[in-house]
Amino acid sequence: MLKNFLSKKKKDKLSRRRFAIIMGIIAFIFFVFIFGKSGFITLVRMNSQKAALENEIKSKDQQILQLKEEIKALRSDPVQIESQARKTGMLKDGEQIIKFVPKETLNKE
Repeated sequence: MLKNFLSKKKKDKLSRRRFAIIMGIIAFIFFVFIFGKSGFITLVRMNSQKAALENEIKSKDQQILQLKEEIKALRSDPVQIESQARKTGMLKDGEQIIKFVPKETLNKE
């Protein structure tokens, strides 16, 4: 009877150790799958970065289309061409530039 009791204690210790080892392994695997280099958290972070980059790409594509339309207008639309030419100081034949000078500048000279 004493032998059965002692062997039962040993079996209990062994089963506890096995249980602890198995739980440790399961915890390690869980930790790796959640927090590891290619774990769930990393996957979620990368998906959010991907979505942000896709939005940025769409925004840049729209900006490119607007700039292409502006280039097309600057090459062919006479109103746009004249507007840009006047911004750079160009004049039509027969036009003159009239500059207004502040009074303070005239009094100093």
